[in-house]
Amino acid sequence: MPFQFNNTVLIVEPHKSMVVIVRNILRQVGVSDVLDARDGSRALDVMAEARVDFILSEWDLEPMTGLQLLREVRSRKSTMGIPFMFMTSHADETKIMTARSARVSGFIVKPFSAEALQKRMVRILGVS
Repeated sequence: MPFQFNNTVLIVEPHKSMVVIVRNILRQVGVSDVLDARDGSRALDVMAEARVDFILSEWDLEPMTGLQLLREVRSRKSTMGIPFMFMTSHADETKIMTARSARVSGFIVKPFSAEALQKRMVRILGVS
């Protein structure tokens, strides 16, 4: 059963086809307000222009990596508390440990189902 997340999710993903897929999965779990950015720099621009309540970001971004984006988000008073989840197709232990030290909220490995995404978001947000 979808949960209702009546806030804005920002997808940071360089591949348009993946943005469409993730947007559809978010819709399946009850998220309707979705923004997107193709890279970390643009994501920061989006956050300066609009309220963002949850960030779902690819790790492999250019020129600013997902890890650099996470560190930038965590360094700013206005964004430091936004839940930030990495979605990646290759989550190895080194990446996980590095991201945890940078205060990532969670990970999800691509491809993922609506059910898996909802479970992770519910756990991160502390909602039901």
